[in-house]
Amino acid sequence: MTQPILRIAHKLFGISFIAFGILQFITQQVIVGRPPAWPASLPGEYIVAYIVGAWLIFNGVTILLDKKVKTYIPTALFILLYCASRNLYGVLWNSDIGISLTCFGKSITLASGLLLVTFTAAHEFNFERTFKPMDNLLVTMSIYCLSFFLFASGIQHFIFSEFVKFLIPAWIPLPMFCVYASGIALALTGFCLAIGLKRELVAQLGSIMIFSWVLILHIPRVFQDTGNISEWTAVFEALAFSSLLFIVGNASSIATVLASNKQYEFVRK
Repeated sequence: MTQPILRIAHKLFGISFIAFGILQFITQQVIVGRPPAWPASLPGEYIVAYIVGAWLIFNGVTILLDKKVKTYIPTALFILLYCASRNLYGVLWNSDIGISLTCFGKSITLASGLLLVTFTAAHEFNFERTFKPMDNLLVTMSIYCLSFFLFASGIQHFIFSEFVKFLIPAWIPLPMFCVYASGIALALTGFCLAIGLKRELVAQLGSIMIFSWVLILHIPRVFQDTGNISEWTAVFEALAFSSLLFIVGNASSIATVLASNKQYEFVRK
């Protein structure tokens, strides 16, 4: 039963990338990985947006069809070099632990997550069964990127609590309690994944938590302002992160690789 559900998680991740590509055609902007604004003095943004958008759609479709292709690596590199590096510059140069840090976390998670989806698809769906020397590094790096993003997001809930409170739907009682509780949950999820503590359980609970936010937070916000591309992007980012956490918690190939990592030995004892 696990593998069919795992396929669904992969397909939801693929749908997210298709959506990112479509949104780029609509906006004529690069939106995947939330890069800083295109330099006003540099022409051709829409051309880059169209090319990258088409590539993202192709990536998403191949994930949906369970195709083993090597187009994910250049996509991940683009997100890292164009989006993550520029966001990191904002964090370091402008000391921006708000938007720039959030966008940096999203970009490294999407990039490394794309590679992790490629790895798990290859080993879970009978594409290949031989583990390669780089698998340990790839899996560990991807989990650390996801851990960093979740932990940083949790801490931000406390630093920017008033802003996060604004995002809580009006019908939910005790909004400030929800802000702090979700912040603790995110930070603990990231911390536990980083040290390997109850990885499967923590990842699955984190997946359920974020997917619930897709339903009760992000989708309603889209319908409140259907023209807000940022809200549409947030829907599919959350869907991608939820799917990725589910994959981390359920893919036996990930567990096999991590079993050789001493970092996780104390958890199995």
